[in-house]
Amino acid sequence: MGAASPVAAEHRISRATVGKWVTCVAEAGTEGLLDAARSGRPRLYDDDDAVSDLLAGITLEPPRPRPLWTHALLAEAMGRLNWGVTASWVTPTLGALGSKVHRVVGWLHRRHDSDFDVRVAAVQKAISAAAQDPRPVLSLDEKTAYSVRTPAGARSPGTESKKPPPATSP
Repeated sequence: MGAASPVAAEHRISRATVGKWVTCVAEAGTEGLLDAARSGRPRLYDDDDAVSDLLAGITLEPPRPRPLWTHALLAEAMGRLNWGVTASWVTPTLGALGSKVHRVVGWLHRRHDSDFDVRVAAVQKAISAAAQDPRPVLSLDEKTAYSVRTPAGARSPGTESKKPPPATSP
């Protein structure tokens, strides 16, 4: 067991862990490194297919009146697809994928709107018109508006009225 100390230190594990795996290899060869059969009920479904259906599900609109998917709602939806999964399966599965259904970025969960394309065209037209104005105002939402100014030269707008710094004598 003397060789276990440098191996344990190098891999930052305990000497007991090194000893356990050395014993496994000594008793069963490289087969001893494989995971042992797990106790409990065997899996009822293939994880890859279930994950594919889960990912397809989160791209759909959640059932009304819910604005966003929850893990419990996703498990119910998966049940309707004959997957026997629970929210306790959905949570680590989405976590392993790095997917956060409550923090969707982009247009993934926007509600269906028959006028969406018309509204996009109107916004694009307004942006094109604003680009012709030297000082356009773009409203970010109905409550706030920020004036958008682009400096025409080296100085920023509004600095013309400021006095230059006093000259220092050598």
